[in-house]
Amino acid sequence: MVRLDDTGEPYAVLTCPVGSLYPPTAGAGEHLGMSAAAKYCTNLEEVHADYQNLVNINVVPKETSLSKRLVHAGLRRSILGGVAWSSSVKVSKVLAHQSLDAIPAGTKEWFAAKGNYEADLAARHAAQTSTYLPQVEEQDS
Repeated sequence: MVRLDDTGEPYAVLTCPVGSLYPPTAGAGEHLGMSAAAKYCTNLEEVHADYQNLVNINVVPKETSLSKRLVHAGLRRSILGGVAWSSSVKVSKVLAHQSLDAIPAGTKEWFAAKGNYEADLAARHAAQTSTYLPQVEEQDS
C-alpha cells in the first residue's frame, strides 16, 4: 500500500508478507492491502487497485461479497468492517504496468499509475527481503 505526496513521491509505504493463512497470490496481497487501508487510513475517500475483484466492493451486495464460498471472504469482511472504511469510499481500477512516460505528468491518471508502480515496487522489494521465522519444531529448545 502506498500513499503519494503532491509531487508523486511515496509519502507512506506499508508492506507485509501474506503469511501462511492465505495463498501467496496477488489477490491475497491486494485484499490484505485494502484491509490495512480500511483499518489504518483515516479520511479515506478513494483507493486505487489493479485487482478487478476489489473494484466497487462497496456497491456489491454484502451477501455476495461475503459469501463463504469466496476464498477471500474473511478479508472482505475485515475491509468492509474496518474502522476507517465507509460506504462512501470509492475503489477505482487502475491499469497495471503502465508506462509513466506515456501519461502526462501530474494528471489524475499519472498519479494512479505512479501509485501502482510504487506499490508494485514496494511489494517486490518486500517479497525479496522478507524472512520468515522457522516453524516451532525447527526452533532450538
